[in-house]
Amino acid sequence: MSTGLELVGSGFGSVSIENIFEAIADFLREAAKEPFLIKISAGPLRDVEALWNASEQGTRLVFQP
Repeated sequence: MSTGLELVGSGFGSVSIENIFEAIADFLREAAKEPFLIKISAGPLRDVEALWNASEQGTRLVFQP
């Protein structure tokens, strides 16, 4: 049985340092043109169980001590 699954590494040595620097530069150029907007929802760490599955789609859930 075949699944078509392909695993690609991303550790040290899988990409040249020059390619990494080029990708970072591309990312920063794009961020300078139009800053990324990330929706954040903050909550206390003690409520992790209740908040974990209640987070709205597309929002980064951040826990605070």
